[in-house]
Amino acid sequence: MADRRFNVESYIAALPAGLASYPHCTSKMSSVRFQLQRRPLRRLADLPEELVDLIRDPPVATAWIPTTIFVATILAIESEHAISDAALAIESTKDMLESPLYRFTLRMLSPATILRAGAATWHLFHRGTTFKTRDVGGTIEATLEFPAMLLPPPILEGFAAGFETISRASWKDDAHVRLVEHGPRFGRYRLT
Repeated sequence: MADRRFNVESYIAALPAGLASYPHCTSKMSSVRFQLQRRPLRRLADLPEELVDLIRDPPVATAWIPTTIFVATILAIESEHAISDAALAIESTKDMLESPLYRFTLRMLSPATILRAGAATWHLFHRGTTFKTRDVGGTIEATLEFPAMLLPPPILEGFAAGFETISRASWKDDAHVRLVEHGPRFGRYRLT
């Protein structure tokens, strides 16, 4: 199992003001609540106080929380449960797709339409970051932009896995979404 403190601590250390960095970047609590219900955190002693408070007394699902807290909590879950962000994203997305309504609706759409819809609705779940798509020679490229170091590579890989899983719920179940390039302020994905 990975050292949870190293993952969370190294993430916090990479941020300019630790967990207080980028207060304009927020994410819906619903994703974190969903993950904590599925994979509770039991070993809290080494976690920052902000995470422990959120774990012990989680806000309602519709609350906006700092994206730094969102990311650090996900990294803590992954470390404690020895699961990669990509595996966690695939598992979570598949659980969501158990709903007959989602399955039926997505089956009628193309992977490109699903990815474009994700970009168009990104702001409903994340603020202070942008997710845009564009056509590039017969494929769809998506770019996620954010302040420096807000979203580390494991989180970007997890988004790719989640995007791919939901795209495969379309009529084209062999769609691929890959993280093709990333830096401290962006992740670029390609749908094929």
